[in-house]
Amino acid sequence: FLKNPKYKVNPILKIIENHTHKLKEAGVKWGYDIPYMLTGQYNTHPRPAIQFVNEERKDYSKFANELYDIINS
Repeated sequence: FLKNPKYKVNPILKIIENHTHKLKEAGVKWGYDIPYMLTGQYNTHPRPAIQFVNEERKDYSKFANELYDIINS
């Protein structure tokens, strides 16, 4: 799925990144944790997701690119 050029995850991550944080900050529970979802989809250890959450980062699309670089290095 992720290697199929027909599917582009980053535009969706950008929308989430730009529009759902306000809801989360207001206390709205929305779905699952994106960083953990990404490590699962890339079939990698959740260590990068744990670090991402601990650093309180919100740049999901950049994180997805970082994971992609890790698995392809």
